[in-house]
Amino acid sequence: TSFSYPALIFTTLIAQPIASISSGVFVSLGIVSWPLAFGVIFVTDMTVDALWYALGLRHAEGTIRLFAKIFQLNQEDIRRAQHLFHTHPAFILVSAKLLGGLGLMPIILFAAGSARMPFGRYMSFNAIGDVLWTSSLMTLGFFFASAVTSIENTVQRIFFGFFCLILFACI
Repeated sequence: TSFSYPALIFTTLIAQPIASISSGVFVSLGIVSWPLAFGVIFVTDMTVDALWYALGLRHAEGTIRLFAKIFQLNQEDIRRAQHLFHTHPAFILVSAKLLGGLGLMPIILFAAGSARMPFGRYMSFNAIGDVLWTSSLMTLGFFFASAVTSIENTVQRIFFGFFCLILFACI
């Protein structure tokens, strides 16, 4: 189980929802503890989110010019998008987390940095969304662990039956 937590960091970096759901399953099976698994996922996810913010803060100008060119945006469109992060930060960040960012999470987090949203405010709203998102997915994994083990047992029985059939056919 000591290998579980570093593996959890790696899994969170690749696919946070999968890490959260599988952690719930592992908690149910007694492989990892809830507080430690949650803490590892939360800290890893918040660190990555802080990096996206920093990238947005540092590289916003060139990226915005590139997006404006690709998507044919004018300065008013860009100003309006940046204004949203200042007027509705809780709605944008918490709902983006709860919807898994719909695949756009890095862009949303980068945009928060480019809009120069205050970092403390950004991290606070991001943390609220992350706590809700991670705990919901871990709970889902925890309560569906029995289904996962049931599926595993069924698959093992099918393969065992298949093996027996092949074995008897060869005899």
